[in-house]
Amino acid sequence: PSLDIAGNQLSIGFWLKPSKIPQPNSFITKGKHGFGIIMENSETLEFYVHSDKRISAKAKVGSDFYENWHHIAGIYDGSRLQLFIDDKPVAQTSFTGKISDTPFPLCIGREAETQDQGEYSGRMSKMIIDDVRIFDKAVSLTELKSDTTNAVLALDFENDKKEGDFF
Repeated sequence: PSLDIAGNQLSIGFWLKPSKIPQPNSFITKGKHGFGIIMENSETLEFYVHSDKRISAKAKVGSDFYENWHHIAGIYDGSRLQLFIDDKPVAQTSFTGKISDTPFPLCIGREAETQDQGEYSGRMSKMIIDDVRIFDKAVSLTELKSDTTNAVLALDFENDKKEGDFF
């Protein structure tokens, strides 16, 4: 499965225990001009896709957001972007269009387009993340949390499995 998602659907979900930092906090990104979920600033959570311009669903976080575990999800179903915190919809933006294809890798804890070229020297992220799931289609929150078979990326940092040899 490819992480070069450039269609008109996308689902991202993960468990997160964020820490507050004074600059943007990157959680999951595929470049600044692809897609991702970040803290735009210390108060604003953002799920974005790029398609000629950046389209975002943004929400202010509550006082209990930092140093606590939350399930974060962003779902783009071809007609709107929805952002969820702990299964509750917190933001939505209407949009129809395809996600821009970028040459940048999918990153956890950084944004490769502007933070990976040697010109960035600050902290990129401060968080603990687990159970990352990415789908190249819109899925339900239940499927986002439980389905690892149909995800284009499913990472569980609690369990190690050896599947093949790595050189």
